[in-house]
Amino acid sequence: MRKMISVVIIAIFAASTFVAIARVQANNYTAWVGSPGPDTFSYCLHDGTYGEPDDTWVVLGMQGNYNASNPYHYYWVCWDWETGVGGSYDHDYWWYPGYAPQFTFAYDQYGYWSGATGDAPGSPSQNGDRWYWSCYDAGMYVSPNAQKMSGSTYAVFYDPDNPAIMWDIISIPDPIDELTAQAGPPRLIQHD
Repeated sequence: MRKMISVVIIAIFAASTFVAIARVQANNYTAWVGSPGPDTFSYCLHDGTYGEPDDTWVVLGMQGNYNASNPYHYYWVCWDWETGVGGSYDHDYWWYPGYAPQFTFAYDQYGYWSGATGDAPGSPSQNGDRWYWSCYDAGMYVSPNAQKMSGSTYAVFYDPDNPAIMWDIISIPDPIDELTAQAGPPRLIQHD
C-alpha cells in the first residue's frame, strides 16, 4: 500500500512541476563538534520569504552526548524536528492533506545503523505569527554507544487556492555532514 502511495505521490509531483512556483531556497546548518561535547547540529531549509505568509520550512536538530570513558562515542542521542508555514499572522500555503510530515532518526553503532521514520503526531498549532508541526527532545540512551547520528524532517506543502501546485522539502544531512563523535577541542562549523 505504501509503495502504491509513493508511486501516486511521485506522479503528482511530476505533474505539478509544470505549474511550480519559482522560489529562492536558503539552506544553512551549524554544528558544534568535538569532545567533551555535547555535539549539536541544526539544519534548516526555507522555501519562500522568511517570516512572510509564503514561507514554508523544515528543521532538523540533533545532539549527541559523549561517554566520558570512551570520548569518541555517544551514549545519549536526541533529535528535534520542526516544519512550519507562514508569518505575519497569515499563511499562503499549508501541509498537503493526508500526508503528515515525517520525522526520521538514525544512529550508527559500530557500522550498523538503527532508527525509524514516523509520521508527525497530532496537528499543527499556531505559535506567534506562524504555524508549526514540532516534535522535541526525542532522546534515548544507546548501548552499545553510537559513533554517528543522522536524521531527517520531510514535509509536503501545497497551495490551497491551486491544489495542483505542491512541493516537498526535506532536511537530511549529506554523509559528510552526519554528526560524528570525534576528538576535541570542540569547534563550530557553519554553512550558509
